[in-house]
Amino acid sequence: MQSKISFKPLDKAIELMEKADFELGYFYDDLVFASPAVFLLRFDGKESHIFHVHFNTETDSESYPPIFELLQKSAKNTGIQLQQDEPFTMTPIEGKEEFSLSFGTV
Repeated sequence: MQSKISFKPLDKAIELMEKADFELGYFYDDLVFASPAVFLLRFDGKESHIFHVHFNTETDSESYPPIFELLQKSAKNTGIQLQQDEPFTMTPIEGKEEFSLSFGTV
């Protein structure tokens, strides 16, 4: 049995964030969190040049368009295509240093 290993373009995600004046907060599997956690980038499962942008529900929704526009400008001429996707909610897990993510909740 042969398994396929897919590499995520973390370097491009970090470069994109830095150009937009955000810092890498944390990354896990296909998710890259900005610091502060205003948004996260999710790598597309099929196309490595597509990044999905999910905004935190705790971020004022009026700030979504200007931040997304800033990210779009930062992605210009890099081959990265951004798609704004559903927002996410981050909930701490009581008694643990962990959190859960829910997508599509406002």
